Amino acid sequence: MNIIAKQGDIIEERADLLVFCVFAGTQNFSGALRSANKALNGLIADAAAEERFGGKLGDQLSIHTHGKLPANRILLIGLGGKKPFNAEAIRRAAGTAARYADKIEATKIVFQFIDVGLDRSQAAQALVEGAFLAESITPRQAAGYEIRGGAIERLPVSYLVL
Repeated sequence: MNIIAKQGDIIEERADLLVFCVFAGTQNFSGALRSANKALNGLIADAAAEERFGGKLGDQLSIHTHGKLPANRILLIGLGGKKPFNAEAIRRAAGTAARYADKIEATKIVFQFIDVGLDRSQAAQALVEGAFLAESITPRQAAGYEIRGGAIERLPVSYLVL
């Protein structure tokens, strides 16, 4: 798996799956999610309302972009409440995204970086661990393999952009 961390507008990234994490009780989208919703003429907000997506832990909502964004699909993942919030919630979200990516045979996931007061390196590590754990491959098990070799090759995602 290639893991790339970079800054930029994630809705401009070409990908199979664009992942946004949403806290419970979020009333209005902000940042890149707001931009994606606007590009899709309000489809994300409409679908979230219709499907009663509330951002609760474990909530998921998948939306096709129909070519209106460089990403083929958007996946909203509920994080639950902002307090208490820790790296485990990020791991779970990344695992959910990786399992969904496997289901749709996605090879490139773009994941919105979650800035919630955690140290950036901790948050990035939790994202990577969650993706590995979704396939029952721990980073420790993957140690010693080249990024595209060994057991990691079983992972369906070839790129994870943070």
